[in-house]
Amino acid sequence: MASPSPRSLPLASLVLAGTVLLLPWTIGGRSPTGQAFSVLLPILAVGPVWLVAGPRLRRPAAALLLGAGILAAASAAQTIHPDRTIQSLLLLLAYAAAGSAAARCARSVPWARPLLLGAIVLAGLAPGLAGALSLLRGAEHGLYANQLTGPFGYPNAMAGALLLAAGAAATLAADCHPPALRLAALASAGLLSASIWLTGSRGAGLALGLGVLTWAASQALPRLRRPGLALGLAALGAGVLGAAAAWLRVLPPPGWNAPAASMTDSSMLWRWHILRWTWDMIREHPWLGVGPGGFPVALTHYQRIPYVSGENPHNLLAQVAAEFGLPAALLLLVAVGVLSARMLRLLAPARPGLPAAGAAALLATLVAGLAHSLLDMAWSFPAVAVAAAVLCGLGAAGLPRPDAAGPRRPLPIRIGIGLLLAAAALLALSRFYASDLLESGRQALAFGASSRAIQDLTWALRFNPWSFPAHRWLAQARLREGDPAGAFAVAEQAARLAPADPNGAFLAGEIAAASGRWAQAGPWFQAAAARAPFAQLRFHAGAVEAAARAGDVPGARERYERAVAAFAPERVVDPEARCLAPGDRYLLARMSRIVAGVHEAAGDGARGREAERVARQLAQPDTRGICAVAGRAEQASPEAAMVSFWDGLGRGGWRDAERFLAPTGQAAIPYPVWRRWARDTHESPPTVSWVAALSGNESHVTLTVELLARGTSGEASRRCARASLRIMDGGWFLEDLPQVFPNPCTP
Repeated sequence: MASPSPRSLPLASLVLAGTVLLLPWTIGGRSPTGQAFSVLLPILAVGPVWLVAGPRLRRPAAALLLGAGILAAASAAQTIHPDRTIQSLLLLLAYAAAGSAAARCARSVPWARPLLLGAIVLAGLAPGLAGALSLLRGAEHGLYANQLTGPFGYPNAMAGALLLAAGAAATLAADCHPPALRLAALASAGLLSASIWLTGSRGAGLALGLGVLTWAASQALPRLRRPGLALGLAALGAGVLGAAAAWLRVLPPPGWNAPAASMTDSSMLWRWHILRWTWDMIREHPWLGVGPGGFPVALTHYQRIPYVSGENPHNLLAQVAAEFGLPAALLLLVAVGVLSARMLRLLAPARPGLPAAGAAALLATLVAGLAHSLLDMAWSFPAVAVAAAVLCGLGAAGLPRPDAAGPRRPLPIRIGIGLLLAAAALLALSRFYASDLLESGRQALAFGASSRAIQDLTWALRFNPWSFPAHRWLAQARLREGDPAGAFAVAEQAARLAPADPNGAFLAGEIAAASGRWAQAGPWFQAAAARAPFAQLRFHAGAVEAAARAGDVPGARERYERAVAAFAPERVVDPEARCLAPGDRYLLARMSRIVAGVHEAAGDGARGREAERVARQLAQPDTRGICAVAGRAEQASPEAAMVSFWDGLGRGGWRDAERFLAPTGQAAIPYPVWRRWARDTHESPPTVSWVAALSGNESHVTLTVELLARGTSGEASRRCARASLRIMDGGWFLEDLPQVFPNPCTP
């Protein structure tokens, strides 16, 4: 048997097409379902190809594949984050499987190539249309409210999917197909290309231009007899692209160490800083990197500015060099160069039997996609990466082969491949079940069923022993069940699994502090702040409070000064901080109040008063919107809605206050209950004095404020109140009546 069964390859083609169509709807492949399907379905498609037989690889290709496997294994062996590494390796195997299955199916099944190209086109058209309708309705809020994001939730990822889909449509139109299908493909290519503008992705626009230039050059250069003219055209094209890049400001300023002030675009400034820190990471780990998937954790060690971080450097080559090492990045460049050079042979006029028009469009698509991967983070979404792998497989399918098909694979090789695929499938399934149990445990914990949460989260850790979220929520559940020792043991285990992750150290400190063991929590908080001083303000907050509770006045002062040096008051109130971490200004206010008490206790009244002044300023309600400003000023932010609710209660009674409650909250609370709640809460309607804490994101937060009311005799009454708020219909609303406590908010 020299090739897979004829029935298996059509089935593999259908599975691969279904994978491409499904993944965009799972948050671009990032949801637990998407993560599982990204691995399971390509493995299912490639099984008949790898287990039975396949074309013999040329020695250079075999050497590249072997070298890539060795480098990936060596890098994984010394990774800084096992959980992320396992998922990253599973996805890499899935991408290789998708490309290999696409190549073999396109060679053996006549309709596989148009089917896969059509699936990629539909995978861009349908999510793009859904995102455009949502954009027109104005249903989105937050940072990307005015950009096309679709189910990806991120405009650059949506642009990456649209870019590959447009190229697939152009390739489908260039192949020999019925006129109606060609016309539909051309219309789809135009619509997809125009949709990229709605995403606002300048990198995708530049990559699209590069793809068009590549296609034009592929049509012109084979017909040119004078190399000098070809070289001149290439130089002209490079100049046009350089001018476009400068105009779009997608490249850093001249000079790697150019001053940050020379960059006027905040997004480009952000990327420039990330690339600088990525280069520092590469210089310290040049051979094997920090491990597959370890970039986000390692970046916190090199971060030097608050609120400037990310999951990748928006550059695929830099990410490969940082995670796998420089040899792996060089190997990637060689592989891309070899594939491109071999695909160029298909464009020669001397090869009349090959589909030169389709090959040119496919080559232009791959060039555009690779260019976009050097400017944006689209390929970190499995939906985009799987589509790119399928296109690479289709490109390789047209290349000349050394042998039509190899003999049946030897039994030991088939057993090894079968074990590899089975292990990958089992890992993907176990991680999916772990994610499902994790979500079930979180829901149980939210409803107060801590024993049920412990059961679900314990099973989640059995399916995925490296999961940090499972450790975190299990520690919280054990703490609620009155088992602080067990909770701390779980948190400590999470810190040991990934010692380089500051979040693990913070979790151990947080659990120790919640059980009152501040002396034990202090070193953990200090470790988190020392490993990642610019990553999160809460690391410093824990260290400051631990020192203050231990009576370590010099330590509390030193850690507070270190925190303010990184997270200055003017930085935490910046619009960028307001968007990314809206609760940080109130957290710094709490830290300042704690340090003010420390100074007063130590007899340093001047410094205590200064810290108290900073705390008062930062604790004032911020009425600016989070990421995007809503239309109504009195509901532009959760703080504004909370203030408006209490002001309305005092100004016009319940009829004026109820409009700041969400419609679901109004329906759930009868009007007489509202009146009784108002009468029993305070002698007179209170006002918001200051904000104690805010946790949440740009669409849903929990807000804690201190209320000030005065009785009939004029005495002041201070009480703490907490409420959940959500943005909807262009403004923030309280989801339910605020919960009012009898005591003031603690510093």
